[in-house]
Amino acid sequence: MATYKNIKGFGIQYLDSDPANPNLGQVWYNSTTKALKGTTAGGIATGAWSSGNDMVKGRAGGSFFGSLTAAVAVGGETPSAPDRLLVEEYNGTSWSEVNNVPATTLQGGGTGPQTAGVIYGGQSPGNTAVTTEYDGTNWTSGGNLNTGRGVGFSGGGSQTAAMYAAGYNAPTYPPGNASNAEQYNGSSWTNLPTINSARRAGAGGGTTTSMVIAGGAGGSPSTNPTQSETWNGSSWSESSEINTGRGYITGGGSDSDSVLIFGGGPVPGVTAKTEFWNGTSWTEVSDMATASETSFGTTQATGTATLRARTPGAGPPGVTEEWTTAATATKTFTVS
Repeated sequence: MATYKNIKGFGIQYLDSDPANPNLGQVWYNSTTKALKGTTAGGIATGAWSSGNDMVKGRAGGSFFGSLTAAVAVGGETPSAPDRLLVEEYNGTSWSEVNNVPATTLQGGGTGPQTAGVIYGGQSPGNTAVTTEYDGTNWTSGGNLNTGRGVGFSGGGSQTAAMYAAGYNAPTYPPGNASNAEQYNGSSWTNLPTINSARRAGAGGGTTTSMVIAGGAGGSPSTNPTQSETWNGSSWSESSEINTGRGYITGGGSDSDSVLIFGGGPVPGVTAKTEFWNGTSWTEVSDMATASETSFGTTQATGTATLRARTPGAGPPGVTEEWTTAATATKTFTVS
């Protein structure tokens, strides 16, 4: 029978503590904990939240796109006043104000990188079908949604391949929930098959051929289902449920097997819970430091994720948290 030494050419290290910076694939025996351990690739599921610098003007409920080191937060409002034209960019360290968006936006969708992003839908104050594109400096008009609505599920990851599903679906706010789904090609939106359960204010991620949507408010604001659904490019299917049903979730991901969702409420009450989708099921991972809902949040969660960029209630409204991952993760081997 082949041994580890036969395969690798060297034996397993016998250490009294885990190495500080193990290499990917390294294996050792920890004599203190009496456990056989090794390293695997880190990935987004192994991350943790840490504090970032506050927004210039803390607010909630706008559109968002970009990544941890190149993010764009558009529109939104504070409890006392709307800021639906305000745009801020985050460089991984600090926020700064940039050119205003030309059309007011609140609780719309968004996707793409910082230099080629797109936002769509929302309330201003009624439901809107407006689509607006960003080149990293300036805003230009794109093709309108077929059905104007807000607080839907965003995905796609690209200015020329965006997805928008469900949300509020009526000419006035607040109406009922929608099951509509649409896809953007950079100039116009095309209607897709509807989702199975109409709802709003959850989170989703993935591409135009492989996407997951999760949670959201159902028949009333107090109903926050655990359902999630996947899109395979032609139809929607029910999938594994999230662990904590809630609405007004933040999150996303540009890969359909690497999606992070966080925050939301009521469960009851606003939550700090974070969950990770691996393409098959949802797993609870590290909580945020401060519970939050209707925040700005990532749509490009490939290895890192940002931003829980506000605090509800009396707390500071511009608080930022960053989700970061290590290149490797330490695992304890078991007989199973």
